[in-house]
Amino acid sequence: MSLTVRLPHDLEKHDLGSINDLRVRELESILSEDANNMDAWNQLLSTFDLWISSSQVDGSQSKLSDEHKRKIRDVYKSLLSRFPNLEEIWKKWSIVEFKMEGVEASVDVLRIAVENFPHSVDLWVDYLAALKATTKKNEDLDQGETTTKKNEDLEEEEQKYRFVFTRALEHNGYHFNSHPIWDKAIEFETAIAKQSQNSSSKLLELYLKVIRIPLYQYAQYYTQFSEINKNFDIQNLISENVLCEYMEKFGKPKLEDLSLIEKHQIIDDYFAGVFASTQAKVSANWEYEQSLMNQKFSTDRIEIELEKKTWINYIDKEIGAYEVSHDLDQFNLVCNLFERALVPNCFDSNLWLKYINFITSSFSSSSSSNLPLDRKFDLQQELYLRANSRFIPLDQNELRIRYVEFLLENDKPDMANEYLFDWIKLFSGNLKVYYKSPYIQMSQELLKLWKRLLSTSKYQHVLESLIKIYFQKGSKAKKLKVSNNESNGEPKAKENTTSFDLSEDFILLFAKFLNDDSVPLVVVSCLNIYKSQNDRDRIRNLFNEYYDEYSLKKSAAFWKFMFKFEGIHEGHLQNLKTVYNFIKTEAQLPKALVDAFSDWYYDFASANVKGLLDLNKGHSDRTMILKDLNQSNSIFYNKSLRNRQSKNNYRIKLSKTRTENGMDQAVLDYFASQAGHPGAFHDGTPEITNNFMTESNFIDLAKKDVPVPTYPTFKNVEKAASAVRYLED
Repeated sequence: MSLTVRLPHDLEKHDLGSINDLRVRELESILSEDANNMDAWNQLLSTFDLWISSSQVDGSQSKLSDEHKRKIRDVYKSLLSRFPNLEEIWKKWSIVEFKMEGVEASVDVLRIAVENFPHSVDLWVDYLAALKATTKKNEDLDQGETTTKKNEDLEEEEQKYRFVFTRALEHNGYHFNSHPIWDKAIEFETAIAKQSQNSSSKLLELYLKVIRIPLYQYAQYYTQFSEINKNFDIQNLISENVLCEYMEKFGKPKLEDLSLIEKHQIIDDYFAGVFASTQAKVSANWEYEQSLMNQKFSTDRIEIELEKKTWINYIDKEIGAYEVSHDLDQFNLVCNLFERALVPNCFDSNLWLKYINFITSSFSSSSSSNLPLDRKFDLQQELYLRANSRFIPLDQNELRIRYVEFLLENDKPDMANEYLFDWIKLFSGNLKVYYKSPYIQMSQELLKLWKRLLSTSKYQHVLESLIKIYFQKGSKAKKLKVSNNESNGEPKAKENTTSFDLSEDFILLFAKFLNDDSVPLVVVSCLNIYKSQNDRDRIRNLFNEYYDEYSLKKSAAFWKFMFKFEGIHEGHLQNLKTVYNFIKTEAQLPKALVDAFSDWYYDFASANVKGLLDLNKGHSDRTMILKDLNQSNSIFYNKSLRNRQSKNNYRIKLSKTRTENGMDQAVLDYFASQAGHPGAFHDGTPEITNNFMTESNFIDLAKKDVPVPTYPTFKNVEKAASAVRYLED
């Protein structure tokens, strides 16, 4: 099972430039269709390796042109921004940079790697090794420098190296297989201690931490610590509270009264207990660790999915241990375990949510832990942003919506508003490709947010403004009217007051990102406000003004509202009949929905036969009689279906027989030409849904290498398996 999801990376523009290499262009064409195709990515990188090797002479630095180097870097950046957890690709890029630019460029890539993928033990180890290899030794320093200057340079190098491995341990110190990082840190501090010929407090700090963490090489570190722990003051090894307990056992009122042998006995006894408890954790964790054979990220998801349950059970076990102890080391262990699990399972929103919920419960004010509450928001926000902006697929927005709730809980409504609006802009297709389903979902959430935060009058004003801006009020003359002979004197709903507000500039900006799929949400929201105010006049006025707009003609929510309003809320049979007749003859709804409205209308009519007889002056209602005919799939017998096709099908609008023989005949001729054809009919007009120009709205033919634009993608187009011969042709 390969990866087929759309990721946030797909929302960005990626201009990889143009290189006159046929193989590269072929592979880029494949990747433009399927950016998750790792075979194509690997072939592209292999092509770059051939470029580099062919430009080297006797293993010397590559002589590639700047254009080729830029191309190589752009491809690596594009791949790793899409899949930042590809450890081997980071390493490969570092080697490529070494061949192209030398050591410093290679080390810089490793620095970028650990910044983007900080929970990779291997990348940190490579980075530390590269730093150590490039660190100046005493003999490498400029001989003209003074001794003081040399010492300052060496101290600066030491501080830099210590800072890097400290960061590495912050991210990976609790990783079960993090011993390569611990080895480098201990080796470094041991060398510093030998140079100074003193017991190093920093070395002791490392050992006191590592002997409490269940690691694969735990026994080795405990043995090393046992060999040196007697060299340190007992007060630096054991906390004051524990020492008091031991002194009480030995019957000594003061620490100074303890003999050297007694101090050594205390040290051995105390750390033997630490060893026993930690080694037991190592053995317990090994049962899970040995089952996790796919701990690295891969686009091949089969084995990773099979191991997900093991990760969950492992995490649950450690969370249970934390809930008992509320120990900081155990908290860090659980967090690191989540980070490890999220490397291969980075697209799993449920696992991200489980991680966030653990942070929330751990920092709860009712919890007995000593974790500072002021860190809670920052940790949760970092997880939300990292997951939503880099990993969670575009069609899975539950975690993004949860982040909005999180911001509201922390009294940040403006951030929540901006966050939703940013996603709407990205999904709208203005930058790249239109993602309809997530766009509509985020638009719904933004309207819900406004309804929640704004006063009723302000929310109503915003909706009315958006409707007027989008439809450009007064641009059309309407024919259909629903009766508006009733008014109401109901009081307006009580308004909510809040500090949150929307500026007119923001409303105008948001209106630019409305489209035919989202504006019905605005209209229906506005209608619901009028309904809550029992304002029949405004509902019917809005309907009469905009019902014939293309966006509303194809909106199921809009017609459902009007159907329920006139049929259930008002019981106005004349208006209900008018609405239904428009749905079956004019609206651009799928036939299944039209049939559902037909069933619904039949139920209303059956329950109000007397009212319809009065309305029709004693005649039976034809829509009830013709119900089955109106639901027929036959274009010949179902006249309402012909009417909808004649008004909405773009092929029929272009048909020559439309004017010669009338609309009905044009529809019949068109469908006759399709008889037996496997294609599917669509009512809408074709629209291009992507921006197939690379930089602007034109292609510069004056360039030497003209890039081939991507193929346009469409919606509302017949997807036929073979060519169709139309009668008018």
